[in-house]
Amino acid sequence: MRRPNTNTLIEIAQIRNLQRLASETRALRAAAELHMKNAALEAHERERTAIEQSWQESLRIMSPEITVLWSLDLQRQEGRVRGAESDAKAAEEDVGRRTLETHIATARHDMAHSLARRARRGDLERRDEIALQSALDRHIAKGREE
Repeated sequence: MRRPNTNTLIEIAQIRNLQRLASETRALRAAAELHMKNAALEAHERERTAIEQSWQESLRIMSPEITVLWSLDLQRQEGRVRGAESDAKAAEEDVGRRTLETHIATARHDMAHSLARRARRGDLERRDEIALQSALDRHIAKGREE
């Protein structure tokens, strides 16, 4: 089996590092999106609660026509809350997916970096062996000359 070139392994490790960084960036963006979706959900829930309270108060003091309008507004807001809940859940799933991708990219980077480091160490050992053999050959040749 042919040994890969050390420089190629180093380049692969650098590419894996870029992939890891890109994955981390996507995960951070997904987390920011989740934060925004959760904030929107909380705002819609607060608005729904306020409408609900107004509707309940209107039942006591206002005409039936006004209470119907409050009820319709409450139903619309309930739909917005359900939509925001769905968006927040999708964003949370995206964060989980992006986090998994980041872990995979990190593992691939670490593996490529380890292979490159071992190949480089092997190259250095072979170079040292060649240098030692060359020094030994010179020493033997010098001994023969004497």
